[in-house]
Amino acid sequence: MSKNSQVFNQTLGLLDTLKEGLEHTSALIVDGKGEEALEMIYDVLAGVESIISALSPLLEQLPANNLQVLEAGMSDKFNKLIDIFKLNDSVLLINHMSSDLLPAFSEWKREIEKLLMPYILS
Repeated sequence: MSKNSQVFNQTLGLLDTLKEGLEHTSALIVDGKGEEALEMIYDVLAGVESIISALSPLLEQLPANNLQVLEAGMSDKFNKLIDIFKLNDSVLLINHMSSDLLPAFSEWKREIEKLLMPYILS
């Protein structure tokens, strides 16, 4: 698995960057910068897809986990966020970000960290 340790390190770094991106998106929404916030969401989604693509072939080698279930739930939250953007309702956006999307992302992030950290530390 040491061959994959570089992928794991990059994945862990990207997870932190994506979380910062989501937090910045919330700030952009509060500041009334909806277009910039939507662009940031698409950037975050591209990062999430990158992680999913990188880890997908390795899932069989990793311990039993809930990644696919968490990814599906998070994907639903992202889709709902994009639908809410179309309504142009900043209050709904902030509520969805704070009560739905950020918790789903954080849970997915924790699951990945739990799975990858033993390989980074060894």
